Amino acid sequence: MVPVVESQTMIRRSTIGVFLLILGFGILFTSCTSGSSASLEQQQLFSLPIGRMEDQLDIYYDGVSAFDDKVRIVMQEGIIFIANSRGRKVMEFSSYGDLLSLYYNQSQNPIPVLLQSANDGNRVSSRAALSFPFLDVGEIAVSDSGILFVEDAIPENRAEYDEEQKAYLDRVVRRFDRSGIYLDYLGQEGVGGTPFPYINALYVNSSNDTIVVCRAERAWLVFWFSPAGNLKYKVTIPLTDLPSPDEPGILTTLERIVPDPEEDTLYIKIDTYKESRESLSGTGSSIEYFASYFYWLNPASGEYEGSLEVPHVVRKQDIPGLQNSQDEEVLHEFLGVAHGGFFFLMGPFGPDQYQLLVVDRQGVVIARPRINLQDREIFFRDFHLSRNGLLTAILVRDFRADVVWWRTDRLLEDETGNETRR
Repeated sequence: MVPVVESQTMIRRSTIGVFLLILGFGILFTSCTSGSSASLEQQQLFSLPIGRMEDQLDIYYDGVSAFDDKVRIVMQEGIIFIANSRGRKVMEFSSYGDLLSLYYNQSQNPIPVLLQSANDGNRVSSRAALSFPFLDVGEIAVSDSGILFVEDAIPENRAEYDEEQKAYLDRVVRRFDRSGIYLDYLGQEGVGGTPFPYINALYVNSSNDTIVVCRAERAWLVFWFSPAGNLKYKVTIPLTDLPSPDEPGILTTLERIVPDPEEDTLYIKIDTYKESRESLSGTGSSIEYFASYFYWLNPASGEYEGSLEVPHVVRKQDIPGLQNSQDEEVLHEFLGVAHGGFFFLMGPFGPDQYQLLVVDRQGVVIARPRINLQDREIFFRDFHLSRNGLLTAILVRDFRADVVWWRTDRLLEDETGNETRR
């Protein structure tokens, strides 16, 4: 057996030079930029009714409390995978909405009528319903080799408590082969290992490595596995020692950790806040958004190897009852990283409008198109950015869930020559 190489370095804060981007552009857009700001067309692929049948999304939302069920979408080579935690199932669709396969807990779902059972010995169709006793479906990912990865819970009597991290260990990542056969599960040490704490995200890169991003009370944890399920790296990022700019009085939060789709690199987005002048003078107390940064980290050495300040965008915000407006700096959500090291971010632009930022590792804004989202109708949404830069989403409304995409991969064609076919 090949020995497991584990990098379990406690990440130490290091001051890294940040590329300051100070060219003004657009709506008080401070960045080096060459990108277009035109609207990007949303293409609806198909819709799912709300319900419990095999081609429906099983959800419940009372319109008042927070919606905390996990609904996740992944697009791989034109095939759409949707994880439904309340339904304890994963559905596989063509980009035209044809249900191709179903992984489901038969005790929580009605008998499928559109698909044949995988246990049917006379089955000749590749479209099949595959029964598995899921307890709590969460994050999903799909490898180039067709392996399906599904976050699941374990029975309560097998869960553990990690006193050091103050975390409940009850999550595993299950693996199914291309034909739907259950293979095994990944834990912290690899196949059959100790359960994970809360899983924030799940990724598979171009080398078919699996990256599990976890959150505990005191730290973020990243577990990086080889295709065989052997632990390659474990990275611990304490919340008390997050990377930050060399600026006094800064408060830092970690929004998201995303691996590079090809290299052994982790990208960490840090949002920083600062006390306002009123608070510093003693006349008030408020915290204002300051800036956001990307840091990239080598998981083998535990060292930060670069950083970048996220371009600033300031929009005019109308003040109710007054004729004038005030400037408001926009905080962008980190959507992911595409082939070639292009960062995708999204921030509010106007009523039912958002602006995407596509930024390279030198801080140049490649594109900044706008997209439309009817926020008043949508109570939940999840995005997936493919390796070649195609942005897919599931938009959940009261009576249906729309699966859509934006051809953001075309924004990178001049840079990478990527093409995506439906």
